[in-house]
Amino acid sequence: MVFRVFISLLFCCNIVFTQNIQAQCTPDMTQVNPGLEPDQNLTPCFVRNSTLSVTLNFKNLDEFSPPGFPSGFPIRSTTIDSIVNLPCGLEWSTNYSDNTFSAGEAGCIQIFGITDDLAGQYNIDIWASIDIDMQGSPFPFPPIDVNLSDWGYDYHIRVREQASPCPDVGSSDSPERTACFALEAPEFTPSAVCNEGDTILITFNSSETFDSTNVFAVELSDENGDFSSPVIIGTLESTTAAPIECIIPPSLTAGNDYRIRIHASSPEIISFVSNNSFEILPIPAEPEITANENVLASSYSTGNQWFLNGELIEGAEGQFYTAEESGFYTVIYTSPEGCSSELSEVYNLTISGLGELQSANSRLLVYPNPATMMLYWKLPDNLSNIKSATVYHVDGRRVFDLKNLEKGYINLEKVSPGIYFLKIKGEKFKLTERFVVF
Repeated sequence: MVFRVFISLLFCCNIVFTQNIQAQCTPDMTQVNPGLEPDQNLTPCFVRNSTLSVTLNFKNLDEFSPPGFPSGFPIRSTTIDSIVNLPCGLEWSTNYSDNTFSAGEAGCIQIFGITDDLAGQYNIDIWASIDIDMQGSPFPFPPIDVNLSDWGYDYHIRVREQASPCPDVGSSDSPERTACFALEAPEFTPSAVCNEGDTILITFNSSETFDSTNVFAVELSDENGDFSSPVIIGTLESTTAAPIECIIPPSLTAGNDYRIRIHASSPEIISFVSNNSFEILPIPAEPEITANENVLASSYSTGNQWFLNGELIEGAEGQFYTAEESGFYTVIYTSPEGCSSELSEVYNLTISGLGELQSANSRLLVYPNPATMMLYWKLPDNLSNIKSATVYHVDGRRVFDLKNLEKGYINLEKVSPGIYFLKIKGEKFKLTERFVVF
């Protein structure tokens, strides 16, 4: 009969560090009794980003007692299958190619390599297959899984920083760690965003509880997926993972291989890079308006939306628009992917009689755009007598009205990042201009 057993510490062990990785460990034939030697706190540590090797010498058990049996059964052999929760990057081998040991035989496991996992203690478990002699029992016994670490057979691999002492097993200053998955690769939707301050929701998982001062930063690569100079697009002060809403900075280079990773500050660790990439779409060029008498034309054949005096004209979405009244006309273009251009320059159309038209181009100037702390604005030279000025969010919400209309600037300190419109009304005009806060 073969019983598959989840073994944490089934063997009597000594632990030795060397600077050179050995191809195969050599067992200590003087080991007599099962159990661990020495105490775990007396064993050396792996050092982050340094290559080391540790050899576990052991003596196999002679018998094993399955749960519910009053006495043990002789062991024919034990085969080590895998070691769980080794710090990321470490490997293992034994002194046998098939990793199989006879009852009572001395053997060894070598753990070697280089890890950049966090400093702390990693509780490892050793999966093994045990062939047990059931001594003529007529009953078939299916394989059973047992985790001996739950029965006190714990063993820890410890990792420290280069200039730090080896952490004590069980110490509150030495956290229990999960190998490789302190920060998993982030996920996100959508797969494409417009280069105009669009938002993107980032989700990620962490097996760690971070320090109270920790900040998760979402880092964005360049258009080729390179993180040589990452851009931070969102942050979260938290000890545990949670979704982060991020804003794509405007004016980035358009590209289709942008990737994301998470950078935790305390302790400092960087996640795996996102498996998928996303595209930052270019902002379409600003449309141009031409006129043939009272028929206005956009330079785009589709995707248009016309405005009169800053107000949307319902249903005016074609390339051409026949004006029926004087006023300041603008048009905005939206691409099939949903990216919107800047508003066109204002076309000042005056209808004074049958077929008699006069026109002049003028525009509300806002700068810098995008803006962070302050936004300045200036009317065309031929316009004056402002009656009101209002800032609207791109979703149509009124954000606030400007109280001092003579200042010519807006304080953005309390304005959230996003896309906005500044609408200014005078006695005989209405002007609207879009701006981005980031």
